[in-house]
Amino acid sequence: MKTILSKFQQLPLTNIENEEIRYRLENKKISAILVDILDGDLWGSRVSVIGNFLIIIAILFSSADFIFNFSQFSRSNLIINFKWLVGLFFLLEVALRISYAGFLGYGIGFAARLKYIFSFMGLVDILSLIPVVLELLGIPVSGGISAIRILRIWRIARFIKAFNSISKAFHSRRQEILVTLFGVLLLSLTLSAVMFHFESENGSGSFKSIPQVFIWSIGKYTGDYGAIAGEVPLTQVGKSIATINGLLGIALFAIPAGLLASAFIDQLAENRKQKLINERTTKIIQFFTRSKGGGKHLKFPGLWRYASFETLQAKLLLTDEEIFEAVRESRSLRFRAMKSQAELKLNDMRIVEFIELNTTYGTRLKSDNSKMTIINPGGDSVRGITHFVYTLAKNLKTNFFARELEILVDGKAAGYNRSAYFSADLSKNTTNLPVSFQHYLHDINSIEKKGVAIIVAVSASGRSDFVWEYGNPKEKNDWSREITTIQSAERLHSIRTILSEEFTNVNYRTAGEKVCVKSFSFEENTIGINQHDSLLRHIQKNSGCDVFVLYVNISLLTAEDETYYAALTALGNMLKKVDELYSLV
Repeated sequence: MKTILSKFQQLPLTNIENEEIRYRLENKKISAILVDILDGDLWGSRVSVIGNFLIIIAILFSSADFIFNFSQFSRSNLIINFKWLVGLFFLLEVALRISYAGFLGYGIGFAARLKYIFSFMGLVDILSLIPVVLELLGIPVSGGISAIRILRIWRIARFIKAFNSISKAFHSRRQEILVTLFGVLLLSLTLSAVMFHFESENGSGSFKSIPQVFIWSIGKYTGDYGAIAGEVPLTQVGKSIATINGLLGIALFAIPAGLLASAFIDQLAENRKQKLINERTTKIIQFFTRSKGGGKHLKFPGLWRYASFETLQAKLLLTDEEIFEAVRESRSLRFRAMKSQAELKLNDMRIVEFIELNTTYGTRLKSDNSKMTIINPGGDSVRGITHFVYTLAKNLKTNFFARELEILVDGKAAGYNRSAYFSADLSKNTTNLPVSFQHYLHDINSIEKKGVAIIVAVSASGRSDFVWEYGNPKEKNDWSREITTIQSAERLHSIRTILSEEFTNVNYRTAGEKVCVKSFSFEENTIGINQHDSLLRHIQKNSGCDVFVLYVNISLLTAEDETYYAALTALGNMLKKVDELYSLV
């Protein structure tokens, strides 16, 4: 009991695992709670546990009442009223399931509601309600119609994972099962026809039709519990065919049952394997979330940058194969290859990075106290940028959008700093884009007009440590009203001053208590990001805010901790002052 209570207390208040559904219900708290209860995940959250246990108790009481007829033991109005209350409770529940079918994995819109209604569980839900509805309408209920109340007991299958395994097992073998059934059925019908004609030609009146022979053969050789096989073939040929046909009748059930049993065993084995993978994945994620990188004196603390395979093997006792399985199955873990020393030509290390995901496209943080939005448009494309930018945004408590998952449009990458789909968004022609990309564009378009957006990207190792771009042509640093993506020359000068101050003589104390002082070089508009399809222009046109791109050299992102965290400290100090600058507006 204590274990269950402890597990309950550790659960989140609400939890919707599907990022797309969570995004759609972001500002609809009541709907999110109802979907959390109805999604069938019993132990997903505290709300889900309470709501689903109420449903289970109602199902068990209703089924037990139908079987044992509690009213015969007591004529109390309490039991009668409670039965009506349970019926109305089920009616409300099914109405909500129909209403929220689009959030429960049945698709989108009206088609989702139809798909739920005609699904197995939907039919069970609705058919078991017929007696309740008829009684509410004042129509007497008796006989077979009243008996369908017992279907309510099947509703408990929604909360038993083994039933889901049976469904998956049948789905995995459906072609073999259907082909086998069809083949045996055709052969059995053929033999039934032959047997019928042999019996008829020899004067036997036992069988009136071919379907009767077919049903007789199945009944005869499966126990005849329905008393449908009283006739006896008279001819020797008829008896021989009847024997063969009877064996086929057994095969009609035995072969599909064998296939289904085999598939069910495979499904159970797959479930056990998936459970082990999930446990290993959780261990790796906990290794990251419980660790801190950069030392206790780091001004902008964060998680570990990465973990090598050797580290994970030593700490968690995992094999290479187990680590790869965990990375393949988890969207929060990412495999990378890197060099242990900069002078090496080839990568010689295997590492795992961790990403905190909370949207369909990656990661989003919101802040009501900051006018700054930091954007990481290509977290999945370059090693190190995810940890670097997320650590800054988390510590500075700014708004933050990061594309951490690959987005494909018609099989091609959607683009990071430049994309034709940014122009499509400006013209409101995004309905054919993936939902994740639509969500990303929606969040990008929500940037505050009076704020500042900073796109953090990666530059090649041949450039300065940091490159600052604000829409001007290459090598042009003067402010221009129609070109520069910072609204005034005064604001441009203020940011330039902050840059010149924060990238020199940066103090950082390492985890080993070593104090290091580093300076970093920076350039302005040496790349030239002024194309109409750039993310820079897209944000400017949509929100009208100040926006610039800050390129971080790849050599800093792949450097040793001392240089990496010193660069993170320098950029963090700079961004903090920029945020303060815009907070004064």
